Amino acid sequence: MMSAVRLIRLGTAFLFAVAAQQITHPEFVVAQQAKVEKVEWRDLDLTDERLVVTGAPFSERAESGIVFRRFSSETLKAGKAELNFDPRKAQTTTGVVLHLATDSPSVQLRFEVQDGENRGSELGVFQIGKYVEGVRFGRAKQTIELTIESVTPNKRTDFEISLPSWSNPKLTRISVHSRSKLLDPNVPQRVYVALGDSISHGTGQGSATYRTWPFLLSRRLKMSLHSVAVGGGKISPRAAEQVAKLARVDLVTILVGYNDWNSAINPVAFGKQYRQALMTLVRSHPNARIVCITPTFTTRTESARSSHKLDEFRQAVREAVTSLDRGGQVVVFEGTELSSKKNLRPEGTDDVHFSETGARLFAAALSKRLERSGVGSE
Repeated sequence: MMSAVRLIRLGTAFLFAVAAQQITHPEFVVAQQAKVEKVEWRDLDLTDERLVVTGAPFSERAESGIVFRRFSSETLKAGKAELNFDPRKAQTTTGVVLHLATDSPSVQLRFEVQDGENRGSELGVFQIGKYVEGVRFGRAKQTIELTIESVTPNKRTDFEISLPSWSNPKLTRISVHSRSKLLDPNVPQRVYVALGDSISHGTGQGSATYRTWPFLLSRRLKMSLHSVAVGGGKISPRAAEQVAKLARVDLVTILVGYNDWNSAINPVAFGKQYRQALMTLVRSHPNARIVCITPTFTTRTESARSSHKLDEFRQAVREAVTSLDRGGQVVVFEGTELSSKKNLRPEGTDDVHFSETGARLFAAALSKRLERSGVGSE
């Protein structure tokens, strides 16, 4: 009986582990040592415009690397009290995707994790629009090196690499086979912007952009995502000002209020800031559809710092939208109709954040609600 042959792939090298048993089929010849094909690589120019980044419009590019910026450096210089979110957490790369197209049989990438918020890193690899794998690195891993094998070797392949949601890696190298070509990637032109707190940032889904509900929704809508969600954030007119600087916005979702409720702010002050943010958005992007989602389901019943109820903040959202009188451009979706206890992480561990399953359920429910309302369609 022929022995079992186990194949292990390490980059372009193949090692064969063969059990020491008699082979009774002479037509099979097993190499004792695999031949390693030598591959010549070339590094791509990281300033090449065919390397497209979505979700980080303020990125800084140089031959030495790409620093991904969701917010401008000027904005991040402001204090937490002015921004209503933590600048340190705002430097993470949630929602950011690197796009490239090439006929190279494989692609190598190198990242250096920068100082700042770091809860580990997980990259999502997509090819020709389909998820292929997730690659996870711990917090201690400062240098991330990754080799991706094309599912269509020597033919054009569109690669998408979604970056971590809770760390801040700098891209320092991309290499392809020396004779391969870099092409213009297919990138969705319509832009979806997610404003929010940790529920939208991705708490509960590891450190993986591709598991967060805004990313999942963007895939359903066939839009590019730009997330200005920041864990621990509150309603932020300054975040709306960042969105105002974008060249194109087709859809905006706003999901905030939980942290405002658990702070010293009252519902009236919250409503005024909410309306201010909305005014900035409608003035800068009059053709964008804006969906205001009231705070989602939570098992928490009392605020940490006030006697106000969460329903008062939900009502403040409704009133802010009504006061604008923008017709169908700005609408309210009830967060408690889109979520329930089954969206949350295991009982006793979290009272508001979604599990990975919960994020998928929320994205699906919101997508269906958008479809019924005709919001987000081309």
